[in-house]
Formats: sequence, C-alpha cells, structure tokens
Amino acid sequence: DTAVADALARLELDTVYADAEVAGVETRPLAEEGAGSQARAPGLPAIALDRWLTVVHTSGSTGTPKAIVHSVGNHVWSARGVIEALEVTDRSRWLLDLPLYHVGGLGVVMRCALAGATLAVPPRAMPLADRVATLRPTHASFVATQLRRLLDAGADLSSLQAVLLGGSAIPADLLDRATEAGVPVVTSYGMTEMTSTITATTPRTGRATLSTSGRVLPYRALRITDAGEIEVSGPTRFVGRLDPDAFRPAPEWHPTGDLGHLDAEGRLPDFL
Repeated sequence: DTAVADALARLELDTVYADAEVAGVETRPLAEEGAGSQARAPGLPAIALDRWLTVVHTSGSTGTPKAIVHSVGNHVWSARGVIEALEVTDRSRWLLDLPLYHVGGLGVVMRCALAGATLAVPPRAMPLADRVATLRPTHASFVATQLRRLLDAGADLSSLQAVLLGGSAIPADLLDRATEAGVPVVTSYGMTEMTSTITATTPRTGRATLSTSGRVLPYRALRITDAGEIEVSGPTRFVGRLDPDAFRPAPEWHPTGDLGHLDAEGRLPDFL
C-alpha cells in the first residue's frame, strides 16, 4: 500500500515486522520472534515499566498548566484496562481521531499496539464522517461535539462496536439520540494524571447506565473522601509533575479536585 509506505518513510523506518508484505521497506514475518501481538523484534531489549516515556501538558480542573510525566507502565496498564473493558482484539480497528499530544490520542496508539489491533489513521483533510465510513473502525474515541456532528450528518456508524466518549459531561439529549440510533456509546471519566480513562460503562449498556460514568476499570483505584472529593491511584497514576524549578513526585492518592460519589453498583453517577 502506497500510503503505508509513505507513512513509514516519514517515520524513517526501513524494517517492519508484519504479517503481510509492505512495499518500499524490508518486511520480516512476525513469526520470526513469536506470533501476533506478542512478537518482538530480535535484539531489542525489554523496556522497564518505570522508565519515563511521555510528558503531557494539561490544565486539568484547576486551569493551571501542568507538565505531567508518565512512565511506560502508566501507558501499558492504562491501555490494558481499556482493552479488557471494551473487548479490543487483534481483529479490532481503532480510529485515531485525537491528537497525539493528548493522552486520549496516545491511549489509542498504546491499545492497538498491545492488542495487535489496527490503528486507523485518516488523511488530515478527510471529514470525520468520511473517515468513519471509509476506514470502517470498530472502535473510536470522540468528544460530545464530534458525535453530535456525526449524528446530524446522518453518518454511517454501522461498523462501530464501541464509541468511547470523554472530555466533558455528555448531554442527556445526545445520549438519547445515540441510543435511539443504535450507536454503542461508552461514557467515561478520565484525566491526564491517570493516563486517560479511569471509569467507563460497557458497550451496548442500557440508557440509564449511560447517565453514569461507569465503574472503575482494571488497574485503577478510586475513592471518595469524607469531603466528597474523588481521589485516584494505581499503576496508571502519573509519575509526577515537572515544575519550572523542580520535579514533584505524584502522591500515592491523587486529589482530582472533582466532587462525586459511587452508587450502590459501584458506578460514578456524576461529578463536579
């Protein structure tokens, strides 16, 4: 595929491990070092999970810019939790429609890498509705405005098995429309400090459940303080913060600044 070869050339890659020949570069079979998503190129050392991997800037709940440091392990465990909850497999295809300077975009890349799924990268100029119709993703991450525009345009969303919604509270009327249209939306709660998604519902869940942000995903921990503040922890919690004058390690339990509670089913119904 010419588009794939052009993309690899921009990344300055000359060797690819794949299950099919890629034009323009040396292609080696995955079977050389194993099979499927467990394959690893020979000679490459294992990467320590506590190694720093990314610095992502966020304003979070306070509006004050922060430089958040994530480790390899933060990204791996974040991805694994979403993979398990949304049933991502090596037959899945996740649309990359969020920027890579955001944890949401980075999360899509990591999930596909760990699950052996296809990362569907659209041309920049292609409208969102055409991206979904052409690339036929099984999974996608949208903010509410994107989903509303797709529904307004009457876009073909039939390929989607899970649509992870985040970024803000999802309006009730939008959830009503999506449910009526048969869109498998997944409501969630997340933040940069926890390397993306913390809680989520499941695909094809009932409309009443979509009014919540779902249950805590695997490899995360969440608690409510006596004052009602949401605190989070676990292996997806960030390493620390880079301030102009020093590095500030993350506390064991990160105070989110959000207020909320858990219902009898362990779901997060609302937060402020």
